[in-house]
Amino acid sequence: MESQSDLFKSMEQEKLERDQSWLQNIISTVPADRFQAVKAITALYRDNSLRTPQFIWFDNPLTMAVYATIMMLVELPSDNQFNTMMPWEWDTEYTVAMQIHNEDVRRFHVDNIPYSWLKLPEWLKLESTVDQMLYSTFWDTYQKNRLLLNRYIEDFFLIKHMYQLLYRRFGRKECHSDEELLNQSQLYFNHILPTMKFQNIFDGMPAWMNFCSMNEAWYEYFLYQRMTDSSHVIDNAAAWLSIAQNCFCWLPFTTTCLLCERPSSIHLSDAPLIQKQLHCDTGPAIEFRDGTTFWALDGIVVNEQIILHPQTQSIEQIRHETNEEVRRLRIERYGWMNYMSQSHANVVEHSSNAITQTHESLIQLTDMRVLVCACPSTARVYAMQVPERCTTVKQAQHFLSNGLSPRIIGAS
Repeated sequence: MESQSDLFKSMEQEKLERDQSWLQNIISTVPADRFQAVKAITALYRDNSLRTPQFIWFDNPLTMAVYATIMMLVELPSDNQFNTMMPWEWDTEYTVAMQIHNEDVRRFHVDNIPYSWLKLPEWLKLESTVDQMLYSTFWDTYQKNRLLLNRYIEDFFLIKHMYQLLYRRFGRKECHSDEELLNQSQLYFNHILPTMKFQNIFDGMPAWMNFCSMNEAWYEYFLYQRMTDSSHVIDNAAAWLSIAQNCFCWLPFTTTCLLCERPSSIHLSDAPLIQKQLHCDTGPAIEFRDGTTFWALDGIVVNEQIILHPQTQSIEQIRHETNEEVRRLRIERYGWMNYMSQSHANVVEHSSNAITQTHESLIQLTDMRVLVCACPSTARVYAMQVPERCTTVKQAQHFLSNGLSPRIIGAS
């Protein structure tokens, strides 16, 4: 009879192999298998008593999110069945999968091994990073340049099916030609873009897109089904799995289905498998075939300037950065010594550490307090942020070592 230790090792190896397999799918840069994706989605529509939708493919998820937002905004409130977002009865597949593994795993890890072993890998959370990339790119760039949004709108309405949406939204009597229809649509969107209505719909769109992809849900379902010997089989599991394996993301509407191509390149950190994050310090973390790029360092969304041209940052840019993680990376890429030299730094206290042979100084900057450690033998300088309440080097050291790993936020 197989011992519990042998069972654990066997399952651990199986989980590792499954992790690697799912990771390769998630970061795949092979062009989407459009036939298989469309075939699987068609089956789901048919199973839900819906006609086959019109399929529209996009080269990047940002364009797809903007188009989906436009589609939601041009819907007639009284016509919820024309082209609205799919009713979330489809969520029952996801919900059932979660209920199954939650119940079975609760029983499983009580009888066998600690639940911590079943912790989801960090790379399965890439979807949340992609969400932040879409928010950041749109609100930092496209909102500031209205011409780009107008170009989106023009391209969007070149799709014949979308003109039908506009005529239903604005009425054929008011717009006698396609040109009048397009002009009225642009006026409408130029008016609505600064409002919370547009922002609320757009901000929710990336999460919906990634939710439909269900990479994480189906990883969990198939993993826990195997690990817990669950006998439950979801009817549409094969279709959902096929979609997750054959496109980057998708979004179903009643009569239209939006799908996104896979990226041409994607880069992860060199961390162990369970801790991998989107990361590239020499270029974009994700690039799509139409040239759309997204930037990230260890899962933190940044912009091109921070990666490729950090020295062009201004002190004001760094100080006014509201995101603490991004601000830390801005300083790190700019160089702590450069930042301190231009930030009117004052030495609160200085001391020499005889044990580590380092020189340590508590420095007060305009907007933060840091402990700077210089190692004469390696010529390396580290700067670690500490609270304002730390008034001595010893207090700063105590804070950084109080049961926590020292957080090195910059090095020069």
